[in-house]
Amino acid sequence: MNQKVRLVDDSLASWAMAVKELNLSASSEYMRELIEEGGEHLMSLRDEYGTVHREADAILVKGIEARLAKAEELLRQRLLIEAEQAKMKERQAR
Repeated sequence: MNQKVRLVDDSLASWAMAVKELNLSASSEYMRELIEEGGEHLMSLRDEYGTVHREADAILVKGIEARLAKAEELLRQRLLIEAEQAKMKERQAR
């Protein structure tokens, strides 16, 4: 059981670091993967803890939610950039 918890903790820490370092130069595909992984971490925590009883659990959930919101906003911006780039390529091709 402790090994499973350790693997989850390591995976969550790796994900949190990846989101922290995320910027608009990342591909939208990579951003989607991070968002999906974050959603899985969040669901797992909610399943494991049910309703959050400890303050530390609540802080962890809020931290994941905040990182997910950041990744989703960056993805939205990246998709806008990609759409503009596609329009420019289309105009240049004419």
